[in-house]
Amino acid sequence: MDSSGYTVTVLDLNKKALQRGFGSLQDIVKLLKLFYFLMSHDGKYESVYFTISESPLGNIKDCIIFVLLFRSLSKTTVHLHGGAGMRLLMADESIRHRINNFFLGRCKSVILLGESMTDIFKSRLIQKKIKIVTNFCPDSSVGEPEMVADKWRAKKLEGRLVFTFLSNMIPEKGCFEILEALLLLGDIGTNHIDFYFAGSFADDATKVKFEHLSNKLDFISFEGFVSGDRKRRLLEKTHVFVLPTYYPFEGQPVSILEAYAAGCAVITTPHSGIPDIFIDGVNGYFVEPASVDSLCAIFKYTLYNLSAVRDIGLFNYKIERLNYSESEHLKKMEKILSEDVHR
Repeated sequence: MDSSGYTVTVLDLNKKALQRGFGSLQDIVKLLKLFYFLMSHDGKYESVYFTISESPLGNIKDCIIFVLLFRSLSKTTVHLHGGAGMRLLMADESIRHRINNFFLGRCKSVILLGESMTDIFKSRLIQKKIKIVTNFCPDSSVGEPEMVADKWRAKKLEGRLVFTFLSNMIPEKGCFEILEALLLLGDIGTNHIDFYFAGSFADDATKVKFEHLSNKLDFISFEGFVSGDRKRRLLEKTHVFVLPTYYPFEGQPVSILEAYAAGCAVITTPHSGIPDIFIDGVNGYFVEPASVDSLCAIFKYTLYNLSAVRDIGLFNYKIERLNYSESEHLKKMEKILSEDVHR
């Protein structure tokens, strides 16, 4: 029984690696065990919650779960953490489209990250079940007020601006476009920028390509995978967070909210659910997806407009606690999951 008074069973569906598809034999065995558990426990829980996939293979897995949970669908809440991938899956009147409509229309609730995603599902029955719950920033990621204020002091800004990319190190997140844009900056970057990359590589080929390009720039540091205090300290010294993503399964990146919580201005793309938590010119600046020139231009703009960038960073720090706190997120989730549930 958890602290809220509910008896909760947690089943881990996370994969060990970044690759897409069903992954390793270990992942497949775990999935088969999950299927067996659901088959033997269907109808025994008052509420069921799981996050749905956006890839074709992941969607097949979800449809199998729906079949195994068929008697419990009216008590099931599904949560779409992404958006762009599901939009592609639901874009035509295929058999897949009709199968998903059949199952989702019988679920209790469908949670989406923002209003921009509601048009993914055309079915009126599904539309009635949609609940909007934006992502949140963990309390542990919130920067210390004095640290945030200190990095934006005028004397600090006379030196170098600190930029950070923090995400999975995969091409669709925009890491290579960043490197190419930094190369175009020439002496401007060398004299005025410190750039940190942090994240995990999905494969050796991507790592080798990244190292080849980054070795040409002496103001770049690669931090590897960071979490906890290391991540918070990295963002606390960061002035501008950069995530020019066009990842097909992107949702509402928590890293952007963590950047807000550390008082960073943000450079990102109008992709998937990002426009629901980001306003161009207010929280930072949009760039065109997969555009080196667009990134290069905005890097120059931030260096030449330090006062505006500082105001954005300090504004983001203030609004993060108001709109994206962990406690408010949990209240919304508990309200949805506890509807029609008797303790």
